Amino acid sequence: MLCAAAILSLGGCSLPGGGSFSSGSPGAEGEEVSGADDNSAEKESADVILEDSSSAENKKQPPFDPETDSYISEGTVPSDAGTDDTRKNTNTSLSVPTILKKIGEDWFLVDCYHSQILYLSGDEETMESSELTDWNVLPAEGMKQPHTIAGDGTVLLADDTENNRVLVYCKDENGIWQCSQVFTDIGTRPHFSVYDSTADTFYVWSSENGELYCFRRAEGDTKVYLTEVRSCERLKNTYVRSFTVMGSSILFVAGTSGSGDTPAVILCNLGDLAVRAEYPVASQYAGMVQIMPVLESSDETAYANGSDTQEDFPWGSSEGYFATISTDAEGSQDYATILRISSLEALTDPAGQSVQDIYSTYFVGGGTPYYMSRIDGAYFLTEHRLPGHSLWKFMVEDGAVTDEKSIF
Repeated sequence: MLCAAAILSLGGCSLPGGGSFSSGSPGAEGEEVSGADDNSAEKESADVILEDSSSAENKKQPPFDPETDSYISEGTVPSDAGTDDTRKNTNTSLSVPTILKKIGEDWFLVDCYHSQILYLSGDEETMESSELTDWNVLPAEGMKQPHTIAGDGTVLLADDTENNRVLVYCKDENGIWQCSQVFTDIGTRPHFSVYDSTADTFYVWSSENGELYCFRRAEGDTKVYLTEVRSCERLKNTYVRSFTVMGSSILFVAGTSGSGDTPAVILCNLGDLAVRAEYPVASQYAGMVQIMPVLESSDETAYANGSDTQEDFPWGSSEGYFATISTDAEGSQDYATILRISSLEALTDPAGQSVQDIYSTYFVGGGTPYYMSRIDGAYFLTEHRLPGHSLWKFMVEDGAVTDEKSIF
């Protein structure tokens, strides 16, 4: 199959104590941090020692070769792989959209409750002026409530959340996206997918049992392999909606727990998901969706070309961070909002000066904001429960949210 180049965008996160991950990581995979001990997860953030960006090099891997490298599964090939014609979307509205991404020349919009992923070719003006019925639909393979999609420039991986599957796509000789592989039994409700170019690995997060599924492919081949499953015991019984890869570390947003665990943002080693630090959040912020830095729209250094890669990201943003909240600890969407915070510690004090609730100030309010993406300097926000306000675009200029508008 012939596949076009693809690049993705992804959100980021703040640093403990308002410091910065200056495009780096806290250490090599599985490596103990200086000064850390068995109780490091309970230490103040100032005790977490952050090393320079060179540590990101420690996770680089040689090209994957299925002939010599071990793997867990190669998935299955759909019986009708490569035979689907382009199908247009017939819905005139979105039902619980979760994320917008740009991959190469294609825009991808996950329409979760319609159980489909839409795509459209063209520039930003084409996307903004389009009707939803102009968009195409990825071949579904029985897809049920997907949440995100990721790509490495050749293939796409989509999490098929309610089927506990991952679907792989690439373009055929006619330039049409086709489903080429299906992976089953991917944890419990796989919910968030990212491609990390430094590790040459796709990461898919199983949102309710603390497992991170790793997928790779051989250079020059579109066939994908499940190579590893990493587990975080601390998150085994917590519903976590997203993560951010930062060099050799990974940061998980706070989630709701059925076992009564204190809601907290969790920082782990990427290599083994060992917990390095925890940052408790107020119960009303427990159902967190994403944390993302506030960056000027004119800033061309961050998210260059919409890449998933995090190494060049200015983690110490002086403008603070956006945090989208879906529910409180009890699962009530009455607490859904968008915050602007100065640091992770600010999330413990809803009444503090370091927390600003900006949802109703710049947006309509009353819905449920979800994942954000930053593409070519613009922010895109998906939102639930508000007809006609399912996808927003806004800019940041002189530190302020500007030019906010609803696209769909």
